[in-house]
Amino acid sequence: MSCATRVLPLQMGLRYLSAARSGGYFSFLSLFSIAAMALGVASLVIVTSVMNGFERELEGRLLRLLPEVTIVHDHGYSAQQAERMALQLAELPTVTGSYPQVVGAVMVATNSQQQGAFLRTLGVDEEATAVLSKATLEQLQGPFTAVIGTQLARQLGVRPGNPVTVTLPQFSTTPFGVFPRSRQLTVVGTFSLGTQLDSSTLLISAQTANQLFSGRAIERQIAIELRADLSAEQFIHSQRSWQAEQPLFVGSQWRPWQSEFVSFFAAVALEKRVVTLLLFMIVVVAGFNIIATLSLSVLAKRKEIAVLRTIGLQRHQVVAVFLVQGLLLGGIGILSGLVCGVPLAYWLPDIVHFFERLGSAELLDSSVYMIHALPSQLELSDIVFTALGALFLSFTAALVPAWRAGSILPSEALRYDR
Repeated sequence: MSCATRVLPLQMGLRYLSAARSGGYFSFLSLFSIAAMALGVASLVIVTSVMNGFERELEGRLLRLLPEVTIVHDHGYSAQQAERMALQLAELPTVTGSYPQVVGAVMVATNSQQQGAFLRTLGVDEEATAVLSKATLEQLQGPFTAVIGTQLARQLGVRPGNPVTVTLPQFSTTPFGVFPRSRQLTVVGTFSLGTQLDSSTLLISAQTANQLFSGRAIERQIAIELRADLSAEQFIHSQRSWQAEQPLFVGSQWRPWQSEFVSFFAAVALEKRVVTLLLFMIVVVAGFNIIATLSLSVLAKRKEIAVLRTIGLQRHQVVAVFLVQGLLLGGIGILSGLVCGVPLAYWLPDIVHFFERLGSAELLDSSVYMIHALPSQLELSDIVFTALGALFLSFTAALVPAWRAGSILPSEALRYDR
């Protein structure tokens, strides 16, 4: 097959597409197909970027308090074991910090309210200062003091300076019987991350934790902070061989920070998929318009197709002509959608901020949504998936009219020609 024969379907597809611009209703359908495809692609890019932005914003807030990786053991660690393990982990090149941490479920109560919560010790200085002020950190070093989340403080009705009673899931044996261990702590401050941790977390110092748990190891674990360019899953996978060679880590379990919020992030991922599927319906509408446009084109060019088949054009070449026309319609729409959607998604926070200043109103009330700006995070994978999905739909939509064009018999098409 010669080069001219190979490029003939492309040349004819381009010619038919350019001729469609001056065809009245035919031209309207072509423009509507391109516009619908562009709108669908741009909407998908923008909305998925906003959802990615919200997810990244939430992850960033959670990681201000949570370590990226925790190492736990069913029998816990003693204070000496935890210190040696933390020092050994700190020597790894991908680790920026490691420290022992106490985490445990407790019951927090006041005179009128009680609420379940998680007691947690703060980590390294960088993590602590990202959550609390220096003044609050200094007060937290006092004996039997605590900092609680703003939502938990509201539920319990306490303020800085008020006492709360913390009941541990441990029991003390006395001459009068067995009683749960409890201790009164003084609230010295509150913290707010805009996440569910605000309603379930009680922060204490390491000294207070040792006194509360009386040195018991069952609640002690090792917290690890990583480089910004390394995810928790990648780190755990890369250290499996190293872990097997270390006697101190035999029987330990390495957990990424997402393991505490598996159901929540699964719900976020499901929501993203559902919204993407709903917005993809716009692209499906554009696909139906491509079918209508090509079907009209086939009907209008039955005589031309018959003549071309008579002079030697093969069936698959006729099919290729209309496939090219359909892919060009979809491709122009996809390219237009990306050209409009990608810059809008990238500059969306600044655009929203501009209109907020112009209208003197906030789109997102920080007291309700816990954020003051609309986040947006472009992901290359989302852009590629959107473009390829729309292109595949354009190909599928063009396939049926193109196949019908290839099935036209020259004798039948020319029989009633006048």
